[in-house]
Amino acid sequence: MSDENVEVAIEEPNSNFNQHRLAVIRYSIEKNLAAAIANYNNFSGSTNNFLMPKLKEDEWDKILNNISIISFLQGLNIGGKVYNGYSIVTNTKNKEVVSEDSIYIVTDDKYYHKPTETGLETKNIVSGVLNIDFERKTRTTSMTARYFYPNESFASYASVVNQADVDEPENIYDYLTDGSKDNVAKAYFTALGRERYSMYRTSNDSEELKKSFLDI
Repeated sequence: MSDENVEVAIEEPNSNFNQHRLAVIRYSIEKNLAAAIANYNNFSGSTNNFLMPKLKEDEWDKILNNISIISFLQGLNIGGKVYNGYSIVTNTKNKEVVSEDSIYIVTDDKYYHKPTETGLETKNIVSGVLNIDFERKTRTTSMTARYFYPNESFASYASVVNQADVDEPENIYDYLTDGSKDNVAKAYFTALGRERYSMYRTSNDSEELKKSFLDI
């Protein structure tokens, strides 16, 4: 059987569905941005027309896979030259978007790791956890703020802090299902599926994760 005839899960980055999804989003952004620039140039009366910026492919990857803000600045006189530039700000820690990079693996020593950490399969895996559950949350009751962490594990220095001891696979689905990382794959895919399903639940509130443990 040739590789062209092998079915690819729609969740995988190289699936036809995912590639079409990204192409549609990119086309929509480019079309609306080009229309906005053209309208401004037609009605502004300015002699300096704005131009459609050319974004790099790695920048498009950030925009298409995260909640992002793009700002453009063109035509700024900086003393003999005109500045044209843009900036991109992405948010990778939110409950509205769960990407493949949003899941960490917690081990029984109370540390969380990237699923691609070298040798992670030799550790005792506890579960997969969404990255925002390691951030401090606030709950206010009777004008008093109480702080808590949905998950109190510590970041692995090797793969989360220093990020030196990690593999860099092109496809994390293939990487985790090569047969030697079954324990990591089970925790990772369980968490990924759970969190993506939970995105659509209006009652999905991270504060509820420890509500019963707070003395309020």
